[in-house]
Amino acid sequence: MGLNPGDLATITTNVAYNLNGKTLAQLLTPHTCPPCPQTHCPTAHANYDAIKGESAEYQRIHTKLNGKVSDSELDNLLNQTPSCSHTDYDTIKQERDDLKQQKDNYSTEKQQAIQDKEKEIINKIITDLGLTTEREREREREH
Repeated sequence: MGLNPGDLATITTNVAYNLNGKTLAQLLTPHTCPPCPQTHCPTAHANYDAIKGESAEYQRIHTKLNGKVSDSELDNLLNQTPSCSHTDYDTIKQERDDLKQQKDNYSTEKQQAIQDKEKEIINKIITDLGLTTEREREREREH
């Protein structure tokens, strides 16, 4: 299906070859479409790269979501409760809590043992050196 000389001119200007009442030549002429004040094709779109990037990003997300892109599908995907594969979750959590409590108890017992040992050492030093407090000396004088 080749074109004969002059066919292109006929196609671009002949009203018989039209789209929405416009010839090809009219469609190719920069124009505005009311109410939009912007000049449309064939002038290059200034935001072509942004639109192309958004399209590529959409395609990446669409693929990643296995085509689930409707509002309801996205809501279901985002709002689903994760299912825990650990059937013993409550047991593990209880063991963790028990171990934390046990650690706290050991820490308290350790502090008490340190204080008791310090008192024992101080009392042994006082006894070994024969040291007494002023109050103890007064009591001894009274007897």
